[in-house]
Amino acid sequence: MQNIKQSIIKTFYGEEGVLKHEINSFVKRKSQQNIKNYYCIITAVYNAQKYLDNYFKSITNQSLDFEKYIHIILIDDGSSDNSVEIIKEWKKKCNNNISYISCENGGQAKARNLALKYAKAPWITFIDADDTINNIYFEETNDFLNKNSEIDMISCNQV
Repeated sequence: MQNIKQSIIKTFYGEEGVLKHEINSFVKRKSQQNIKNYYCIITAVYNAQKYLDNYFKSITNQSLDFEKYIHIILIDDGSSDNSVEIIKEWKKKCNNNISYISCENGGQAKARNLALKYAKAPWITFIDADDTINNIYFEETNDFLNKNSEIDMISCNQV
């Protein structure tokens, strides 16, 4: 049913319509689950096929429940390698937590800004497609935010 609905949305509204629908569905689930802190990872992808599996593994294997707290928005910035196919494989495994669209190559800033246009999580981070993160990255972030509710922005010195 979900695939049929996405096909209809894509037919009428294009890839960006599907992206918007997926993000809104994720946000709605967080609201229904009464989850205050959840996270959006924005990643611009350009010819990153040799890094993507490690990138995804480092995010999906977080000690903080990936399915419950983390959503990834990937913008394929006109890759000419197999990046999109790898993204599609991971999307099949984690459909509710991974969204992507493809666009013409315009650079990392343009791709990130496109994703920011749709991101709705209270906490947004940028992770490059050739990076991996420590498996406690989001758990420590979440613990810190739960203890410091007045915080509006955080940063760290390593990923």
